[in-house]
Amino acid sequence: MIYIPTSVTFESADYTVKGIVYSAFQGCENLQSAALPETLVNISGNAFMNCKRLKEVKFSQSLATIGDSIFMGCESLQSAFLYGSAIAIHRYYACMERI
Repeated sequence: MIYIPTSVTFESADYTVKGIVYSAFQGCENLQSAALPETLVNISGNAFMNCKRLKEVKFSQSLATIGDSIFMGCESLQSAFLYGSAIAIHRYYACMERI
């Protein structure tokens, strides 16, 4: 499991984690699950693309935008829990017809 913290410290300054950048975990074949922080509002395209062993992702309630193809090639994905009412999901966001 990967745990993404709510904040990080860089050069003595604290930053709130609000997004996952384009292709952040693309190709991480051993990644099986992800816990996303409540501070997260944006997941850019291809974020989890080709994470072949990814089975479960729990999105934060504050998530507002999901980019293109975030689950493309995630052959083992069994569940993706979406919360909230203001989620904008971009075209080709996932191959989730199996779920």
